[in-house]
Amino acid sequence: MLKVEQVKTAKQLKEFLKLHYTLSSKHGKWSPMIYEEAKKVILKGESILFKKNEHYLFLAKRDGKTVGRICFGADKLMNEYKNVNHAFFTLFDCEDDIEAAELLINTAEKWAEENGYDYLKGPISPTNGDDNRGVLTEGFDRMNAILNNYNPDYYLKFFEEFDSYLEYYAFEYDLYSKLDGKKLDVIKKLLNKYNPDFKDYDDTEKVLDLTYSIMFNKDDMIIKTPNFKDKKKLYNDVEVLFKESMPKNWEEDLFPPDHEEVKEMIDNFIAFTSPEMVQFACINDKLIGFAATIPELAEDIKKVNGRIFPFGWIRMIKKMKKPEKVRAVLLFISSEYSNLAISGAFIINLRKKLRKIGVREIEFSTISSKNRQMMNITDFLGLNKIKTYTIYGKPVNNKELDLKEIYGEAYKKFIKDKKRKERIKK
Repeated sequence: MLKVEQVKTAKQLKEFLKLHYTLSSKHGKWSPMIYEEAKKVILKGESILFKKNEHYLFLAKRDGKTVGRICFGADKLMNEYKNVNHAFFTLFDCEDDIEAAELLINTAEKWAEENGYDYLKGPISPTNGDDNRGVLTEGFDRMNAILNNYNPDYYLKFFEEFDSYLEYYAFEYDLYSKLDGKKLDVIKKLLNKYNPDFKDYDDTEKVLDLTYSIMFNKDDMIIKTPNFKDKKKLYNDVEVLFKESMPKNWEEDLFPPDHEEVKEMIDNFIAFTSPEMVQFACINDKLIGFAATIPELAEDIKKVNGRIFPFGWIRMIKKMKKPEKVRAVLLFISSEYSNLAISGAFIINLRKKLRKIGVREIEFSTISSKNRQMMNITDFLGLNKIKTYTIYGKPVNNKELDLKEIYGEAYKKFIKDKKRKERIKK
C-alpha cells in the first residue's frame, strides 16, 4: 500500500534525513549532502529559507518502507521581492517509483492550490542559496561537485508534466588547457588591433595575459586577495555588494541576505577555503565583485557517506590545503559594473593564482543559462559544459499565467530569448 504522511515526530524527521543517504549509497556518482549540515537544515530548520517561511515535510511510504520525501512551502519574502505568487518544493528524493513521486508532487501542488498560490517550482535550494538546487538533467556520468545535487536519470520521468522554469549549467575548466584554433583566431584579430607586434600565439599564458590587459583590466580597478582577518570590513563590504548585485529583474530566485546571514555565510565559507582561492575586484577600495572557490571534496564526502565528523574530516584536511580541483561557488558583480566583463578577469586571474598552489581544474557551477555574459565568456575561454540542472515549474491547477506572473520583473529576459530563438530558426 502506498501513502504519504506529514512529518511530525522525531522518528519521521530521522527517516526524512536518512532516505537521502540510503539512495545516494546505491549510486556510484552520487555524493550526498554533508550530514552535519543536512541535520541542521532538516532536524533544526537552520536555514534562511526555513527560518523565515512556513514549510512542510512529507514522506512517501510503500508497505511501511520510506521510498520518497519532499518539503514544500512558500517563500513570502521572495514572492514580495520579485512580485510573484509562487510555492516551492525542495529536498525531493525518491526511489524509482513513479507512483510515489507523483503522490509527493501532487501533495505539494494540492497545498499550493489550497493556499492560493499560482505556481509551483523546484527543487530549489533548501538554504535560499545556490546549493543543492535543481534536478540533474544532463551529466549523469559525472559525480556531483560539493554542495551540488545528483540524481539518477529516472528522476526525469517524474517531471514530464512540468515546464523548465530555469536551467543552470556546470562548466569544467582545465587550468592547463590550450586555446583551440577557432578561439585563437578570434583572439589574434583582437590582439593584432591593439598590439600588432605580439607573436607568441603558441604560449596560452602570454596570450591570456595580454587579452586580460586589453579586455578586462581597467585603470582604476584592481583584483586582489581578500583579508580574512579583518572580518568586520569583510562582512560589511560583502553585505553591500550583495545588495548591489541582486536586482529585482534578476532571473535567479535570490535576494540580499541581512547582516547576520552574511556573517554566518562568510564564517562557514572561510572554514572551507583560503584567501588564495578568492578574488575581490575593487575600485577605490570599494568592493564591486568577488569570485570564490572551495576545494572539491565530493569524492571524500562520498567515501564517508556524508559523515565528515569526527573521522572523515581528517581525510579531507590534506586535500583542503592542497586541492587539485576546486569548485567556483560564488561570483557576484555589482549591477553598476556588470558591463566591465569582470567575470572574464576573474577566470583568467583564478587560472594563474590557483595553478601556483597546485590546482589543476575548476568546476564553475551552477551558472544561470540566462547569464549571457557568462555564457559568452565560458565559450570564449573554452570552458566545457558538463552538466545541466533544471528547476521545474508548473501553473497550479492549470492556470494560464503570463511570463511576468512566472518570472516577475525578469520576464523581459525570457521574451528576448524567445525572439532570439525565432530569429535563429529563420
